[in-house]
Amino acid sequence: MKTADPTSPTTLLLVEDDPSLRACLLGFFADHGICARAADCNQLAWEAICADLPDVCILDLNLPDGCGLELLDKITQAGLAVRVVVMTALPITHLLSRISTSKVSAWLTKPVDPQRLLDCIRGD
Repeated sequence: MKTADPTSPTTLLLVEDDPSLRACLLGFFADHGICARAADCNQLAWEAICADLPDVCILDLNLPDGCGLELLDKITQAGLAVRVVVMTALPITHLLSRISTSKVSAWLTKPVDPQRLLDCIRGD
């Protein structure tokens, strides 16, 4: 996924376990020239990150094999250059003390405004 060409579209990994939301967002990203790959659990997401090193990871917190915070911790501990946008329906206030915020570029609550999501991906 990762390319050295600064003019190329942003590469993205969408970590979302809801099939209909995942499909909808992948279509939205494609319509906006964003090369996106998807994973529905922490394990597959980590494998995709290690293989492709995307620019951005859109991360759901409630995943079938654990909390997305586990993936965020792995990204942080490995020192990977991946920006993370947390997108969740869960209240996160009680989690903030245990979250490595240095990698998180945005916190979005579902349902997410598509333009806001696009702005976060592009770093606006």
